Amino acid sequence: RSLMKNTIIIFCMAIASFIVVIQSAAYSGTLVGAINISPKGTVDFGSVPVNSQSDDKKFTITNRTDLTAPAGAVTILSISVGSGFVIKSTTCGTSLANPGDSCAVNVVFVPSAESNYSDNFTVETDRGTCSETITGTGTPSIGAALLLSMLNKDDSDGCAANASTGG
Repeated sequence: RSLMKNTIIIFCMAIASFIVVIQSAAYSGTLVGAINISPKGTVDFGSVPVNSQSDDKKFTITNRTDLTAPAGAVTILSISVGSGFVIKSTTCGTSLANPGDSCAVNVVFVPSAESNYSDNFTVETDRGTCSETITGTGTPSIGAALLLSMLNKDDSDGCAANASTGG
């Protein structure tokens, strides 16, 4: 009986050690730099008239871990853009559960002044923060540009300036 009891205890300890080894293996992998934002580098929205809206630019956020949920899940805490830029739509929820899961964010540029804009598209997660630079140029509004072109028009025939006053 004592031999059988000791054998069962050793067997149970071996199974418990095996389970711990399996659990340790399941939680090893890439946790640093857990997301990727694309496109990479500076995203330029170009020149846009003041108080007008640029075309959408799509940013994709992807889970880069090599772990399945729950260990590889990346919780999205916030997505933000700087002044002059607006998040138009998103498919992102609060989590990218598994490796390769991704979501999209559509951003537009809506300048409020004639100026060069440079800021960041930023994603804050429970694993850290990742940013890409976004830029655009606010140009004169369409109405202002039209008025300016009318004021600068060359009226070389002099008709308006030489109108007769009677005779």
